[in-house]
Amino acid sequence: MSATLASLLPWLAAAAYAAVFLHVFWSKRNDSTEAAFWLLVVALLPVAGVALYLFFGITRVERADRRIRAFRRADPSRTA
Repeated sequence: MSATLASLLPWLAAAAYAAVFLHVFWSKRNDSTEAAFWLLVVALLPVAGVALYLFFGITRVERADRRIRAFRRADPSRTA
């Protein structure tokens, strides 16, 4: 059983690495400097770079701010 898990770890690591690369390309398309920074970090530090991106690179605050602004533009009399 552990031999099977050991043989899957490189594939899981490669999948996580590819998922982070795709997420950077998709989510940072408006800010090329930030995207280049995160791609460089993940490329130079594969394991630590993925962890750093997951902790610091995904900004949910910006997404929430965009939603609130869109809500206010749709109906200026309401506040969020």
